[in-house]
Amino acid sequence: MAIPASGTTLKVPSEYPSIQMGIEAASDGDVVLVAPGVYYETINFGGRKITVTSTDPNDRGIVGYTIINADGDGSAVTFENGETSASVLTGFTITGGFGTLNNSIEGGGNVFWGGGIYCSGASPTITKNVIAGNRGPVLLGNTDADTRIGYGGGIACINSSATITHNVIRNNVGFVAGGLIIYIGQGVISNNLIYDNSAYLGGGVIQIGGSLINNTIVANNCNQGPGDGIAGNAYIIFEPQLGNTTIVNNIICNAPNGGGLLMIGDWQGAVISCNDIWNNSPANYVFRDEQTGQVSVDPSYDLTGRNGNISVDPKFLGALFTKDYHLVFESPCVNAGNAAYAQMAGAKDIDGQGRVYAARIDIGADEYVGYVKPVSSAGYDRHVLEPSQAVTLDGGQSFFYDPCGVRIYRWSQVSGPAAVLENADAEKATFVPTEFGQYVFQLVVGDDRYESEPDQVLILVAVNRPPVANAGSDKVCAASSQTSLDGQDSRDPDVIDRLTYQWRQVEGEPVDLQNADTATPSFVAGASGEYVFELVVSDGYAQSEPSRVRCIAVPVTTGAEPFNVAPGSGYGPYMPDVSGMKIAYVLQTTQGDLQIVYKDMTTGKLETLASGAYYLYPKVDGDLVVWAGGISYNEMSSPVCSNVFVRGSGGVPLALRSRTSTASYNHPAVSGRKVVWVQHLGLDKAVAEKWYNTPYDICGADVSNLDSPVYFTVAANAGRRDPVAISSPFAETDSVVDISGDVVVWEGQGNIYAADISDLGNIKVVTVCDHPARQYDPAVSGRFVVWTDERNDSGDLYGADLSDLQNIREFAVAKGRGSQQQATIDGSLIVYVDSSLLGGGLKFACLTRRYGVLTGEMPSPLPGTMPALDGRNLVWLSSTYGSIQGLSLNLGYSVFDGRVQNARTGLRYDYLQHAVTDANDGDEIIAGAGLYEEKVDFAGKAVTIRSENPSDPAVVAATVLKTSGSTVTFASHEEPGSVLDGLTVTGGNDAIYCFSASPTITRCVVTGSVGAGVRLVGQCSPVVTLCRIIANGAAGIEMSSASEGRTVRQNEATLRNCLIAANGGQGIHGGKPTAVNCTIVENALEGIDAYSPTVISSILYFNRGGGTQIKSGRTTAAYSDIQGGWQGEGNIDADPRFVALGIWAGGVWTPGDYHLQSKGWRWNSGSGSWVSDDVTSPCIDAGDPSAELLAEPTTTPQGGAAVNSRIDMGYYGGTAEASLAPANP
Repeated sequence: MAIPASGTTLKVPSEYPSIQMGIEAASDGDVVLVAPGVYYETINFGGRKITVTSTDPNDRGIVGYTIINADGDGSAVTFENGETSASVLTGFTITGGFGTLNNSIEGGGNVFWGGGIYCSGASPTITKNVIAGNRGPVLLGNTDADTRIGYGGGIACINSSATITHNVIRNNVGFVAGGLIIYIGQGVISNNLIYDNSAYLGGGVIQIGGSLINNTIVANNCNQGPGDGIAGNAYIIFEPQLGNTTIVNNIICNAPNGGGLLMIGDWQGAVISCNDIWNNSPANYVFRDEQTGQVSVDPSYDLTGRNGNISVDPKFLGALFTKDYHLVFESPCVNAGNAAYAQMAGAKDIDGQGRVYAARIDIGADEYVGYVKPVSSAGYDRHVLEPSQAVTLDGGQSFFYDPCGVRIYRWSQVSGPAAVLENADAEKATFVPTEFGQYVFQLVVGDDRYESEPDQVLILVAVNRPPVANAGSDKVCAASSQTSLDGQDSRDPDVIDRLTYQWRQVEGEPVDLQNADTATPSFVAGASGEYVFELVVSDGYAQSEPSRVRCIAVPVTTGAEPFNVAPGSGYGPYMPDVSGMKIAYVLQTTQGDLQIVYKDMTTGKLETLASGAYYLYPKVDGDLVVWAGGISYNEMSSPVCSNVFVRGSGGVPLALRSRTSTASYNHPAVSGRKVVWVQHLGLDKAVAEKWYNTPYDICGADVSNLDSPVYFTVAANAGRRDPVAISSPFAETDSVVDISGDVVVWEGQGNIYAADISDLGNIKVVTVCDHPARQYDPAVSGRFVVWTDERNDSGDLYGADLSDLQNIREFAVAKGRGSQQQATIDGSLIVYVDSSLLGGGLKFACLTRRYGVLTGEMPSPLPGTMPALDGRNLVWLSSTYGSIQGLSLNLGYSVFDGRVQNARTGLRYDYLQHAVTDANDGDEIIAGAGLYEEKVDFAGKAVTIRSENPSDPAVVAATVLKTSGSTVTFASHEEPGSVLDGLTVTGGNDAIYCFSASPTITRCVVTGSVGAGVRLVGQCSPVVTLCRIIANGAAGIEMSSASEGRTVRQNEATLRNCLIAANGGQGIHGGKPTAVNCTIVENALEGIDAYSPTVISSILYFNRGGGTQIKSGRTTAAYSDIQGGWQGEGNIDADPRFVALGIWAGGVWTPGDYHLQSKGWRWNSGSGSWVSDDVTSPCIDAGDPSAELLAEPTTTPQGGAAVNSRIDMGYYGGTAEASLAPANP
């Protein structure tokens, strides 16, 4: 073996008595050279980038006599310290392994991974070894403690992109994966011979991610368990977030049981080509339905005859007795592989011979060397413009084993107008077409032994029709990053013609346009701005008219801050969802106990909402959690029905819909106080056709009053599916139905639908997308819906703008090779799972206001599945059975015509959150008038977000933040320098949410929240001034105390000149508020219900809490008008004489006019002038005498001295709109 010159060679046993001692003495780049012998030991590379090798890995005799025997003591070889491809194991026989205990991956029992070789979080190179005679445990006990099972008898790789090539893997045993398992990763398994391994699941190979290329996988079985096993030879799970799984050029044959190839997941989006899958029992192709878990051998799913896949005897040299799996020359696998993967498979076959010997690569690990049958090539299809001109057919690219031997050519016409062939027995034949038409000819070649299969060529004789260029849609791209153009939708009416492409730049700062003669050139925009490109295509006869595309390059910021989800003890978690800093997920504690857990990540508080059965599909919005299930473990083995639950007061679960023997409810979603779900009725669990794939309705309930929900039906007979995924509930990743505010979206019969449920008595349903291809898994936020769409391939992301349900605008979100799916959306931000040939993971897209969709990469690669997004907060699973992860994203872009501006930098943005992401402490962010459907998180920054003129109520009313969840968040210890000024905040679950923060909120209108107007948690001390907190669903201001032992941490909000009116709960609830010059009126409960409030110069009247305005024995009140009276200096109990009280009508609040009437002067907001009334409010000049007048008028409108001895009580006291007492009362 050639030893790298740069490293040191450490010899075993002459210098080091054991292999492990040699490894421990080695440094990166060294070689541990092992002489033949039997080494009874286990070895661990310890993270070293070294080569451990026998004296000649290419000599099978030396490999056979250089043995690492674990003798049942764990795994023979271990890689668990981040080893890379530079860590090489080569030239050994690996045997006697038992496995390494690791229960962190799969729950239940004691799981031993990798009998022969164990890789965890490492990606070594394993090549030219024999891995044989390793045996993982197969012991199924009555309890988890009694159970011991092996995963990967020969090799197990966890979270690994190992290269496993040119090995013989035989006679290994495991309960799961007898030969080898890739458990998540981009591992490459190529040119291996894998045979006679056994397991219960996946006798030969189990693979979740990665590539299976040019292997020979023979006679593996699944006889190591209770009853019939599954997947004798290969068990492949297709997870798009791990990249496209590739199965190419393999021989998979002779499995005695379990089937040849079992495929689960999105296999339609994978590359599965040129495999010979033959003689497997009970079937060559076996499929497992993701919904039902049932194994199917339906012949209609057989891939034979598609994409080069065949199913014929591979004709080995001596498979039955000698285990010689070399191909003979008659083998149909010779010259039958996918040539595109020749280089990927490696330059050599398993014997070290050249990988491509004849015309094409062979199927399997062995490249046949010797005589090869001829292979015909009739040449390229061509277009001829006119009849009567000679056309030459060229078979010069045909393959002959002996180019100097006998070469026979036989041309013949297959179809089209009759033509006379000249020299039909020569390499080149000719004919003269007599008329327009399509002429098809075929060529068969031969030598003195065999003839080839025929190959055909089409000659189109027709007048040329010019091609049509299509440069694609205008797009937005990230400045300083590579951007691709796309002319692939250019076309030629004469389909036989092959287009050539020519791009050029016509506007913008000059860039280097790479591959400008291809359909998909690329460039790097050095600066933000507009770039315009032009495409012309040619078919060789004529050029198209030019087509142009505009690219807007914008600076993009990407960053992220991880947060600890810490799910608690148990397996999983699964199916996470997030709302602000609260998450809900499924946690498995035992085989039959799948719990619903609700966690507040700010406080760390965990609530187990349901346990003791199968509970699934949790969704969360604020404090409202919904989920499905309530099914026992034993019930999940056959048709069953499900319930839908909601978290009630105190965390007690309530059944929104209870199952019966004929009714099932599943897949809930929640927004605000409305819940929707999938309903199946008329079921019969004993009759398959009345349970499987049965019609469902989309139903829901308004749970504003949990004691009396208002039920409704959105759409009857909306689609068909199984009521419950009884065998594989975790495989269901699609959301059947989703809701945002009053918009519901759902999938049905492969289409996407939407409904407006703002009026439950008149629900309006529209079709969003009914393309003939399948659309599914919709997600909605505000006015945008996105879904997975199969019109182009196995999955792209499309979306639609639902602003006008009569004119729905559809657009592409993310298209690419592989699949893009599992989209989650909040505001303008979309996160999705991408699966491409170059690797997969989570990616993002942003919906710009004017320029389409901006797509991008995460700050670092994020493999995973099941993403859920709320505002900046993203949670997901590292894999279907992996751990839950969490990030707070800092993503954004600036654009020259954005309506948000940073006053210091001058940069403009489409969205407020993007401006916050880019801002520095002290910056002022100015929001232009308009509707902002986004969540804003100050992220700990001391910045000001304000409208263009916070002093103008009309500007405040026109600058609106509206979304679900918490619309504005202060949860990163913000101080008073974090300022929200002059916006209307509406529509959220809690309009403003503070956790352990003390921001400044001023001149804002906070209204229309489903929950509290302002919610404070964790000892906040905000200052709230000149705000109108009105008509929210719960308290105007909610302050939740937190306890640490005997210490109770109270929130201490300071409120000055605030109107707190018409809220669905108390005006102020909890904590230690200080209210100065506030008007707290017309709330559904008490004006203030708090631990220790201070009330000065304020008005508390007309609150409907049973006549109680203040509910607290620790209240300090002075110079205030409190209905019912209150002890304290200067307090009064008298009608405050507002101009007008508010009015509720049809569920809509019309605010009152809370100016104080006066016979002197009172400001009229409607006319913008001072007027006089017939009465004078007792609250005028009745406030705190020690307070300054501040902005109160000191002169009358006519210019004379005003009577103004003291500050007024209430909202307008101390302001320029304070009422003036009459000169003569």
